[in-house]
Amino acid sequence: MGNDFNKGLKYLEYYYNRNNNIKLILIALCILYIISPFDFIPEIFPMGRIDDVVVLLLGLFVASQLKFKSYIKGTKENLILTFKKDFPDIQDKYNDLLKSIGNDEKYDIYKSEAAKVYEQLLKVHSNIIESNQRIENFKKLKDNLVATLNTNDDSPRVKEGIERSKELISRIEKEDKLLREYISEANEEIKATRLDFIHVTTEIELAKSSGQLIDLVKLSSRSKSLSYLASNLPTAIEFQGNSEEE
Repeated sequence: MGNDFNKGLKYLEYYYNRNNNIKLILIALCILYIISPFDFIPEIFPMGRIDDVVVLLLGLFVASQLKFKSYIKGTKENLILTFKKDFPDIQDKYNDLLKSIGNDEKYDIYKSEAAKVYEQLLKVHSNIIESNQRIENFKKLKDNLVATLNTNDDSPRVKEGIERSKELISRIEKEDKLLREYISEANEEIKATRLDFIHVTTEIELAKSSGQLIDLVKLSSRSKSLSYLASNLPTAIEFQGNSEEE
């Protein structure tokens, strides 16, 4: 019973640390409590302000722990510079597309769709950067754990520690595999966007000759698939210590 309770607390802590929504909800509840007429301690000055002060401090503490993805923390401008450096050809093809669209209001919808695709490209690229950083961190953690396996001490406590190290190594290896698969899929999706930019640019130029608008399916479809990758960066799959194989 106690072990299940501890696992539950660890899960709540993990969810709290990884999810901004729960923090924002807590902050909103703190604000509502402060401005509401209800108080745990009656409004008798100065004692009546103690609960408000405690709730205010709690709200400020939670606000200090809000975390945002690296493409927000590092500013969009910095991420664009990184993307241009890592994928110069794709950036060129996007610029070619915008140039082809021009300032003709008739083609504004294409410019809007292309901008959505580019925005998702940046987010996926940010996830790739974050994934590579996590892989590097996992490598260091794994090296430290592997070092704990090399011992001649066969005492029960040490054996218990070695088994725990093996479990953690297994979890790290699974997380590492997930992240590498994600990076591979994300890079393929980004490269596929290059072809879409070329195809749409060509079709726009042909449309200018015929006077007919083209279908947005390529840009819309790519935007959706990139959006899925942007919002589904892999997370640890065995947080509660369950090391069984799937």
